[in-house]
Amino acid sequence: MFQVARCLNQGIGVEPDSKRADHWLRLACIAKPASSAALFTYGMSHVLGQRADADTAKGVRYIEKAASAGYVKATLELVRIVEHGLTDIKPDLHRAYRLLANSLTEQSDQELYSAYVGFVERHHPITNLLDS
Repeated sequence: MFQVARCLNQGIGVEPDSKRADHWLRLACIAKPASSAALFTYGMSHVLGQRADADTAKGVRYIEKAASAGYVKATLELVRIVEHGLTDIKPDLHRAYRLLANSLTEQSDQELYSAYVGFVERHHPITNLLDS
């Protein structure tokens, strides 16, 4: 379903049709299991104000769902949003650190490790971010 939405949105093999693309994107978000890429894409469209009904908080919730499903791109974007904040979301370094640290496992993507190291270097000393 997500790939159908992507093709319709970008005009890959078909005439672009944003209304039908949005329909398929929403279906991919409620499918069982939901598409992590669809959750992330839908969330980002809200966060970036690309929708008439854009709602930043709703967008962040969808990005959180994608991140919870292990979608690395969503985790990295969520950490960026929480670290730097948005118009109606205040920066929260402790939460950003916890999101990133909790996403790491022995099988984690190298991109997550690099993001973690970069985060720790930017916010040295790390003890300021640790929960007491």
